[in-house]
Amino acid sequence: HKQLFGTQMSRGSTKDWCIQPVEPSFPEKLRLQYVKLSVDDQIANTLKGIGSNQSPSDVKDCDPLLKPSPKGTILGFW
Repeated sequence: HKQLFGTQMSRGSTKDWCIQPVEPSFPEKLRLQYVKLSVDDQIANTLKGIGSNQSPSDVKDCDPLLKPSPKGTILGFW
């Protein structure tokens, strides 16, 4: 399933970093409440932390075929 917070990244086949797709229906307001960062800021922060020179705007989805994570996917949370 698609992730909610934008914290799961890995190296793709091109050796650039990619991100596991993020659920678009998860409210940015909740993301900010729980992790204090927007998805874009989370990507930039992660790239900085791993010492990558890759631009956040160049980060692509690792697995675009992941299933959606609509409300109700995580009981008691989302």
